[in-house]
Amino acid sequence: MESAITVKPMADLTFQGGLTESSFVATARGRARFQPDRGYSPGDCDFALNVDPADMESFDLVILSPDDRYVNGKVVGDSTDVDIRDYLDMITVMSGIGVILDLVAGTTGVSRAGRRYAGGLVAPKAPISIKERLVDMAGWKASRLAGTRLNWRLELDRDNRPRSFMLSWLVSMAGTEIASSYETTFANWREGRIPAPR
Repeated sequence: MESAITVKPMADLTFQGGLTESSFVATARGRARFQPDRGYSPGDCDFALNVDPADMESFDLVILSPDDRYVNGKVVGDSTDVDIRDYLDMITVMSGIGVILDLVAGTTGVSRAGRRYAGGLVAPKAPISIKERLVDMAGWKASRLAGTRLNWRLELDRDNRPRSFMLSWLVSMAGTEIASSYETTFANWREGRIPAPR
């Protein structure tokens, strides 16, 4: 998959997801460009997205590296609204190609049906970027991840590039299982770059 994406590293992206039973939910549309030479899984994609959170006004997001991020054309810094930074972090981690690759590689017992792959693992065994995001979103300490699990489903196109990715975080509370889901679709893989906002 990584070598196929490296040849045509940019795709149109749609995202929807957030915490179940909360207002921390968003949709996003735009483009993502895989940058395999960066090595840090949440930082290996550039993004240009319009983000529409459920609990605030929509905003435009451009990410050119973990330290080169823009919201509505302005550099993200300490003065950027903390809620906006939370949405930015959720979307880039839950839809980043490197994070998907890390998650798939860390799963034993992956099942396959044609171009579809699926697997699951206990949350404490997930890549660190996902664990940090789950803990931050839920307002938990890392120890509370024990007893929760992640299930994922990945579909590849005929050229071995991602078509869709679904990640579900399953938490048992008072005898009921609650699933928070994060779904990303990719289309129109091609060459190209994401420019900095003007």
